[in-house]
Parts: sequence; C-alpha cells; structure tokens
Amino acid sequence: MSLSLPWLRSVAPRILPLASLFLFVLLGAAAHAQDAGGRVLREGIAVPGRGVVYAAPDVAHIQTSVVSEASSAAEALAANAAAMSAVQKKLRAAGIAERDLQSDSLQLTPRYSPRPSRSEESGPEIVGYRASHRLTAVVREIARTGELLDAVVAAGANQVDSITFAVAETAPLIDRARAMAVADARRRAEQLAKAEGLKVGSLRRIQEQGEGPVEVRMRHMRMEATAASTPIAPGELSFEVRLQAIYAIDR
Repeated sequence: MSLSLPWLRSVAPRILPLASLFLFVLLGAAAHAQDAGGRVLREGIAVPGRGVVYAAPDVAHIQTSVVSEASSAAEALAANAAAMSAVQKKLRAAGIAERDLQSDSLQLTPRYSPRPSRSEESGPEIVGYRASHRLTAVVREIARTGELLDAVVAAGANQVDSITFAVAETAPLIDRARAMAVADARRRAEQLAKAEGLKVGSLRRIQEQGEGPVEVRMRHMRMEATAASTPIAPGELSFEVRLQAIYAIDR
C-alpha cells in the first residue's frame, strides 16, 4: 500500500497533536518514577534508601606543634625536645592518658638565607635550623577542650594545627541510620507501586552501599568551661547510610 504525499499532508494536523499527547504522558510517567527514586523491573521494584542520624561529638582530637629555631641543628633539636617534654608533662598532669598521646611527626630542617649566595658552587647559605614536633592529644572530656588547648600553649606549643571531633561509640548511630534507610526504601517502593497501580510484596534483595562521610554541622553551641579558656564549638556530626533494595510485586 502506498501513501500519497497529499494524503499525508491532509492527516498530519490530526496525527501530530495525538503524538504530542502520547509523548507527554510517557514523559510524565517517567518523571513520576524518577521522583519516587526507583524503577519497576521484571524482578521487582528497585529503589534506593537513605538514612541520616545526627549526634553531638563526645571526643576531641587536638593537634599542636612545637617549632624551635637555633643556629645549630643540635641546639634546635634540644630546645624542641625540652618544650615538647613540658607540653606532654602538662597534658599527663591534666589527666590525659598515655594511650591518648601520639607524636605524629618530628622534623629537623635547615633554614636558608633569603639572599642569593655569592658563589653558585657553594649553593644556598644555611643560616640556622628549625625543629618541629607535632603531637595529637585525645580529649575524652570534651568540655575541657578549650582549657587543655590553653594549657599546651602555655607549656610551650606555639602552633595549633587542627581540632577535630568524633563520637566514641558510632555503632548505635549507624544502626539507627540503617533502619531509617530501610524504611525510606520501603516508602519509595510503595510510592512508585501506587503510581503504577501495583502492590509492594516482600523484600527480595538489599545491598548497603557503605556508610557515608561524616560531616560536621556547626550549631550555636558552646562548651561549659572556665571563663578564661578558649571557647570551642564542637558542632554536630552526621552519620549516613545508603542502600539499594528490590521488592517483589504483588499484582
């Protein structure tokens, strides 16, 4: 059967609106499925799940350094050792356990003159030496973070590298986030099934995608400490679990 060009021109105005309507319906269904965050497959309804739990930290990690300079390497290292010994002694006296003190790095480097050397063969002129010792202290009484930070600086630490916060027992928080992720996956599956005129059956498969990164959410919070100590805001930590689940379809 052959179709003449005049005939196609006569029916085109009636076909195009119907085709556009059909395409609109398809796109709408696809968009709704995307909003539900899943897909209807032959084996069932595949959906993601996400759960997030927030908690205040109860452990602080203070990382400080002692940096010493002298004309000779031996003098720089000796001055640094004396100052770091005073810092560690102060922390032990404040109740920090030996297991919560760890040296992260110890460096001894020459200092060069900023002026160019008179002789290219001799190379840069060494004018002294710098010794640096970095220490991490774990503070398990988080309200004392500011107090202990001030104490190590008074004892001889002259560089504060970082302060980070953590939760000592994370397993219960991750368990709560996982339960929320499973409930979220079921909710998504039911939403998608309802849109397709189906019913959600039993859970066929579930796969956890790993714990998400822990993020710090700063909030208006100050630790109760002495008025003279440095104010520290520990904020809030988030624990996230993501998973993929497939539910059977009850028709």
